[in-house]
Amino acid sequence: MTTIQSITLKYSDLEDRLQFDCLDADGKTFNIWVTRRFADRLIAVVSEKIAEATGLQGAAAAHTQRMRQDLTKFQLSQTRTAAVSVQAASPSWLCNTVQVRSSSEAITIIFVADENEIGTLSLKEPEARSFLEIIRKNYITAQWSLAVFPKWMDEQPSRSEKILPN
Repeated sequence: MTTIQSITLKYSDLEDRLQFDCLDADGKTFNIWVTRRFADRLIAVVSEKIAEATGLQGAAAAHTQRMRQDLTKFQLSQTRTAAVSVQAASPSWLCNTVQVRSSSEAITIIFVADENEIGTLSLKEPEARSFLEIIRKNYITAQWSLAVFPKWMDEQPSRSEKILPN
């Protein structure tokens, strides 16, 4: 199985899908295509795994999640990494199944196409948050609904979630 070392995500208007440009440990590149419906499911599972990792419940959990996500957004805005450049002859797959596993160390996403495992992406909590944030930016570009994302990723907390009065 291929371990994904780096990934660049972009929305393809022509395909109306998300394109994951991947780089493996051997320096080989490949594409994974993901439909919106499939991405919606992936977002829900990864969000759930992140929430489980905090071990908090109720208002404290929502506040902590929002703070951690805000920190992730700030760190992303301060960091620039080289985009993965996929060669024209590189393999390309439409992902139709994903397996998500979590441990105390990481969330591992195994991408599957036509019953073949095509790549594994392991993300620590901050990286998983970044992954969701980048997907969210692409949803905005695609003009897709953001309703699938957890409330703690909203730009502004709702009035009932604000800690301090106006």
